[in-house]
Amino acid sequence: MLRLLLLSICLIACAFATEKDKRPAPQLIDLAKSHSAGLGEALAGTFESKDLTEGTAWAGRGPDFFFALQSPSAPSLVIDNASGQPMQHLAGSDVWYAAAHIEPVGRLHSFHYLVNGQKFGGRLDLPAFGPLSYLQSGVPSGTLSEKISHSSRIYDGMKSEYWIYVPAQYDPKIPAALMVFQDGSGYINRDGVNPTLNVIDNLIAQKKIPVLICVFINPGDISGSPGTPTSNFVKA
Repeated sequence: MLRLLLLSICLIACAFATEKDKRPAPQLIDLAKSHSAGLGEALAGTFESKDLTEGTAWAGRGPDFFFALQSPSAPSLVIDNASGQPMQHLAGSDVWYAAAHIEPVGRLHSFHYLVNGQKFGGRLDLPAFGPLSYLQSGVPSGTLSEKISHSSRIYDGMKSEYWIYVPAQYDPKIPAALMVFQDGSGYINRDGVNPTLNVIDNLIAQKKIPVLICVFINPGDISGSPGTPTSNFVKA
């Protein structure tokens, strides 16, 4: 059903973030459990410095999550306003980390830290994705186009970037449904924190939605066309 797609995508949208060369949560959890010397390097390659210092660094897969925080004092992790969970110290640094199992999946949760008794960082829309957000065994993957650039014929000087996703089941002889996503670049990495393509593939394979061609488009950009009527209108 289209409602299932929209619900899953709403959860995905709340997780919108800039992608980096990230380790998935299960790998980080395994490194932490084994006290691996490579954990520090993995954290540096997974999380942005800004997120570590502001208390918004996290990684998750299903109900399994990994949190990291840079703090001179020992923090505790609070999930859904439960009692604080002590965090482990990364030797030789001021970084702290913790793994957590969060249920139920398919809904949003919250977290924050307590540092010296004061609430710090966190977010109110932590998504615990369900099975639909991960490509299921035997489900075929479609094709995502290269980035396409478009110059507007209506708003002079405005350029937009977009991608087109065609599912594996698409037959050119049969009309397909169409869905357009704004802020499109946030949804095209199926292995990131916004696995929209996995949701689409799974639901099509389960015949809960029709074959669906998707257009992922970024906001228009006029920064390269100063002095045009459109640019002057935006500035005004």
